[in-house]
Amino acid sequence: MSKKIIFFGNERFATGTTSKLLIIKALVNLGYDIEYIILSQKDINKNKPEIVDFAINHNIKIIYFENNESLYSQLLNLKTEFAVLASFGRIIPAKILDLFSGGIINIHPSLLPLHRGPTPLESVILEGQNKTGISIIKLVLKMDSGPIYAQESIAIKPNVRKQELANTLDQKASELLSKIIDDITTYKLDPVPQTDNDATYDKMITKKDSMLNPLSHTAIQLERQIRAHETWPRSLLKIKGFDLIVLKAHVLEDKIEPGSIYINGETFGVGTLDGILVIDELLPMGKNKMSSRAFLAGYKNKLL
Repeated sequence: MSKKIIFFGNERFATGTTSKLLIIKALVNLGYDIEYIILSQKDINKNKPEIVDFAINHNIKIIYFENNESLYSQLLNLKTEFAVLASFGRIIPAKILDLFSGGIINIHPSLLPLHRGPTPLESVILEGQNKTGISIIKLVLKMDSGPIYAQESIAIKPNVRKQELANTLDQKASELLSKIIDDITTYKLDPVPQTDNDATYDKMITKKDSMLNPLSHTAIQLERQIRAHETWPRSLLKIKGFDLIVLKAHVLEDKIEPGSIYINGETFGVGTLDGILVIDELLPMGKNKMSSRAFLAGYKNKLL
């Protein structure tokens, strides 16, 4: 059995999160030889991921590519049997898939066929789900549709934030991959096809999705959005001439006019379609992050 592997991706399970790199560390600890790490030059230009320093410290070469043609030309003569992919963010064309006779092992942070697509972590938080998980599949051309080698579920903690969920799923992924990778690479484990009729698809999140709209959403929906959009695209609330990035909030089950200001002692919030979104921590534009109490100390009169 060859223990040579090519690793695609940065292992960041959601935009704006960081990674402890537990998957690639598990592969190294199991004795796999990571020949190359494949990263998009575009992603590196935005924000250098943690895996770059890992590669340097472990003498692993990185292939930076501009497009599929340049990637294909760099992989063509490597003759590596298997690859592992975690958060690559690109559709891999057939001619690159065909370079790996054993296939590309794709690690996806949802219980497929649920939550196919680019935002499974954000989506389960936005929907208020109480369960998600890790699916390890064989990569095929159609997005997140490959047959499944193994799955494991996790409970989603109440009020979980995106980074915390990413950390938990990274840990679960590393544990699950460690159990089955040898069976995959020795062809002892056959993947099971997904049921396409049960598939759900998550939409791409853009900067425009950062807006908090209390006129059209409930307090529960907005509080979930704040946790799901942690670090990116964040959650922007416009009230009384202020542009506020809301970092933490909670729901008060009370009724006031949607969009109106709620002040009670040292806390404030905004009325929504149903309930009050009480702001706990915020970042006014051009200022440092602060508590609701600190914001009221300086700006309460302007909210009235």
